Amino acid sequence: MRLRGHKALAEFFGVSLRTVTKWRAEGVIDDALIVNHGRILIYDTDKVEECLRRKKQCKDGYARGLYKR
Repeated sequence: MRLRGHKALAEFFGVSLRTVTKWRAEGVIDDALIVNHGRILIYDTDKVEECLRRKKQCKDGYARGLYKR
């Protein structure tokens, strides 16, 4: 399923808008972004779930390549 905007994504996952904004700022859900045209953001919910699973498996950031060992 595809959702347009942070508000729709927050409602779909049952989290606050601030949480979705935080995910976006941290780069957690960047792989799930299908369209980023100005203020139009469209996300693939299946890919968002996959990104969140990856984040949960690796809370220290090494798997996402944020830090070098």
